[in-house]
Amino acid sequence: MKTLFNLFLTLRGRLIFLSCLATFPAMLFIFYLAEKERSFTFQNMEEEAEHLATLAAREHSYQFGGAQTLLKWMGEKLLENRAISQFRFDEGFLTTLLVGHPHLANIGVLSKDGDVISSAYPLSNFPNLSDNPAVKRALNSKEIEAGSYVISPIVGRPVLNLAYAVRDPGGTIYRIVFSGIDLQWLTKLAKQVDIPKDYILLIVDRDGRILTHSGFQDEGIFKMGEKISELSNLSMHGSGKIIKLVDSKKKFFLLLKPMPGVPGVFVVSGLPYDRIYEKVNRTFFRIL
Repeated sequence: MKTLFNLFLTLRGRLIFLSCLATFPAMLFIFYLAEKERSFTFQNMEEEAEHLATLAAREHSYQFGGAQTLLKWMGEKLLENRAISQFRFDEGFLTTLLVGHPHLANIGVLSKDGDVISSAYPLSNFPNLSDNPAVKRALNSKEIEAGSYVISPIVGRPVLNLAYAVRDPGGTIYRIVFSGIDLQWLTKLAKQVDIPKDYILLIVDRDGRILTHSGFQDEGIFKMGEKISELSNLSMHGSGKIIKLVDSKKKFFLLLKPMPGVPGVFVVSGLPYDRIYEKVNRTFFRIL
């Protein structure tokens, strides 16, 4: 301590002190610029993820919208013909209808108690579907409700069920119409979305299970049906963002937002956090 004090008393020590004093504001300014650049880069990352999620939600909502329109139409026809004794969509008609909707795995009509009235696929082994998550939600809603990811025992493929409770003018449930979106077909569609190769795009249910994916999953990081608990927590709030470590070494910035008009379905866009963080650090050291 005494040595440093004696050095300060010398001309050389005073010059060193004045040099440090003169450059200190410049160093603070450099660190300020670097931090501003860091914040700007992360802001751009979030805006890019938001843009990607918005585009994907708009594109895929058309497919969900087609299934919803079909269920609404079926509901209207059932009410219009309610006076006709035992009116229903027979299996032959539903099978023909299903052919015209390749993104659907099944279409059917249930009683208000969940008993199967008719189905494009034979459901003799499943006489009652009242425990189906989509059906249970539809019974307490006036909208078309989505279930969760499931391997359908009927068609043997992963599906997402949609259900709609058909109500008379007084609000009493008359029938329940349902459909199953074929997630394998939806995955083929998702892979056609042009996104940077190290980005990811997911569609998940309210439980955070992956319904379909495109992008970085080609390396086996994300799998259909996999549950991401952090996304389940975000879905309860309707939207949000997290930094997720995957594959024990890669980090992704994930942004979740709801699919327009489809309750319980969410779009997730993901950007490579490490690559963006490295870019920020390179900028910082270049400024420094």
